[in-house]
Amino acid sequence: VFLVLQDYLLRFKIKPKVFWENNLSKQKRNTLLNILFKETDIPLHLFYKHSRILSYNNTYFIVYYKDTNPKSFIVKKDFN
Repeated sequence: VFLVLQDYLLRFKIKPKVFWENNLSKQKRNTLLNILFKETDIPLHLFYKHSRILSYNNTYFIVYYKDTNPKSFIVKKDFN
């Protein structure tokens, strides 16, 4: 299912509406986006506004939709 949802998110050129529940806490989301902010040249406020995050086990798939060419990132992080 995780791969199907990844494919779904990558097929859009703009940020899509999601039809599944996102059970990611605000603290985890903040941590993940801060990791990406430090590794890329994209401002943090744009990550918050233009991204979708999928989670599966300790793998997080983030898609950034600012331009018409979405960028995807995979972060493996254990929050325990």
